[in-house]
Amino acid sequence: MKTPLRAVQRFISVPLIVGMMLGSFATAVGAAVKGSVIFSDVQPGSFYDDAVGEMYELGVIKGYEDGKFGPNDYVTRGQLAVMFSRFRGEAGAEVSSSRRARSSSSADEGELEEDSSSSTAESNASVGAQGAIRFTTTTFLMSEAGRTATVSVIRTGGKTGAVSVEYTTSDGTATAGTDYEATSGKIEYADGETTKSITIPIKEDTNGEGNETFNISLSSPGGGAVLGTPKDAKLTIVDNDATAGGGSSTTSSIGATTPGAGVFSFNATGYGAMENAGTATITVQRTGGTTGAVTINYATSNGTATSADYSTTNGTLNFAAGESTKTFSVTVVDDATIDGNKSVNLTLTSPGGGAGLGVPSTALLTIVDNETTSTGTGSFKFSAETFIVVESSGTATITVQRVGGHQGTVSVAYVTSNGTATSGSDFTATNGTLTFLAGEVAKTFTIPILKDTIAEEEETVTLNLNSPTNGADIMSPSSATLKIQS
Repeated sequence: MKTPLRAVQRFISVPLIVGMMLGSFATAVGAAVKGSVIFSDVQPGSFYDDAVGEMYELGVIKGYEDGKFGPNDYVTRGQLAVMFSRFRGEAGAEVSSSRRARSSSSADEGELEEDSSSSTAESNASVGAQGAIRFTTTTFLMSEAGRTATVSVIRTGGKTGAVSVEYTTSDGTATAGTDYEATSGKIEYADGETTKSITIPIKEDTNGEGNETFNISLSSPGGGAVLGTPKDAKLTIVDNDATAGGGSSTTSSIGATTPGAGVFSFNATGYGAMENAGTATITVQRTGGTTGAVTINYATSNGTATSADYSTTNGTLNFAAGESTKTFSVTVVDDATIDGNKSVNLTLTSPGGGAGLGVPSTALLTIVDNETTSTGTGSFKFSAETFIVVESSGTATITVQRVGGHQGTVSVAYVTSNGTATSGSDFTATNGTLTFLAGEVAKTFTIPILKDTIAEEEETVTLNLNSPTNGADIMSPSSATLKIQS
């Protein structure tokens, strides 16, 4: 017997909701991790996005080793046995080692697991009521300008008693003291606690050196807990400085060398196209001036998509004096295979004629699998419930996503209001409207942060979305919190 995974996800999420109502799933309440953040082929905003994220954090569904989830795959009885065995463990049921072993051995190859239950520490019979401690994923990203990276560490499979785990960082291509601060310490969980985080200071420089990585490892669990999988993770520091060779980033810009020539950027940070649409239209904007004739190069490269999913595209856009927008097209390929969404990287380089490179100069095109997903005008939401900015950085960048559809031109208004922070003293009150063209799925706005000499506790700004247009609507989170850290 084979069962569509979509039905399984619905079935699994029902007892999860019941568990939250009964208070037995404290970790799931307010879970911030979405399935689409972890797995490239889970569409943001899909009906199973939250459930996949929650089940991943609980260790019930772990995905393929290549980082995919397979939302449209079929699962076998053996795979179901593994998932439900893990689920029972999270619910506090006693699962014998022999039963786990039988469930693991019956799982087919290629199942929606990293391996069988016996391949991970959480699934071994040695995991007791104290639980297993692990990272939520093997890879984390942080902009160099972010100043602080926050890495989640969770306790799964049990939450009885006080337990602890030690952590340490080590160099990869990034160097401690230059790119980040070497960090080590101990995380302590009280009885019933399941979620903690590690904070690692990131150092910003003005060198265009490309993205760099460092390692984070968990060790020496205490109090009866064991190490889960993954116990090692990699954090990528995304370079916010452009390279001399024309490279770019999403957080800085190369200024124009000719006054009034302007700078180039994508009109959005993300685009989407149904695979049967034929083409995706990408808009490039010229801001800060339109004096003279200028040029910009564009190119595509594989994300999770390959040449079977789209036609590789590159070229040069020529802007005459006074022109401020141009477009280029990416041809997408339709097939009858249920293979999930795919991504294509978009890059702008080598501005000419005295123009500069603005923000964002990289973007992501998502090719949506039309065998499983319909699309409309979409819904707006913040990309996270909480944003964090260091007071000295001067600016907070907030991302708004358009999910569940990307047809037509739509807009949404945003506004800030005082939390514990005060406008005029801690930040500049900000409001405006984000307009999304057809195919655009992510945009950002910025909030000026005001630096003072007073040593203050963390302060908050409230963010809200409202007034969607042209049939779009608003979904959760439609309000968010910006935390200003000294």
